[in-house]
Amino acid sequence: MSGIMTKYKDDQHPWTHMIEEDFGSKIPKIYGIFNSFEPTLYIKDPDMLNEISTTKNKYFDKHPALKNIFAPLIKNSIIFDESNQLWATKRKTLSAAFYKEKLLKMIVLIKRELKKSLDMWKEKYVDTGKEMNIVQEMSDIFARIILSCAFGEDISEEKIMIETNGKIEYQPLSTAFRNVFQALLYRWVSLQIVLFPESHEYYLT
Repeated sequence: MSGIMTKYKDDQHPWTHMIEEDFGSKIPKIYGIFNSFEPTLYIKDPDMLNEISTTKNKYFDKHPALKNIFAPLIKNSIIFDESNQLWATKRKTLSAAFYKEKLLKMIVLIKRELKKSLDMWKEKYVDTGKEMNIVQEMSDIFARIILSCAFGEDISEEKIMIETNGKIEYQPLSTAFRNVFQALLYRWVSLQIVLFPESHEYYLT
């Protein structure tokens, strides 16, 4: 697929120019930049990330920014809670819903959605040479996988009514799902949130 992927786009990767200017073409495995109002450490080594997520995960916690970003949508969800005793109790209670047999069934659904996407990419992009928006395509995959695992079947093309900028329209569920999360991410880097982070829990246009 690398042959049909174009160079990064400025509006999707605003910090890339700064990173290239600082490090050139050989970006180190670990590097830091100021992201809006705070220093941020980036890790681009897959083995290191795997270790952080598995054997060393007890030394790392979820960044509070994630909880703030998705607060308007899921409030105090366990997904982004701090890893304390209350979180551990909730996680233990929920773990019964993710026993091995159920996870194996989910893997079948995930493989089905990935196969469907690969077939579509070949027909739509590889065979035609058309430019591919990898961010949008991966977001669509995640949305379809989540919906399939939650409901047991692909309902991503079912249309729902959604209001955008005062205009009501019908969108496929996967598209609406992706757009809501995208709006939350863009909201977090909006000027008023960057200047006044404590205002994240309020809706400001």
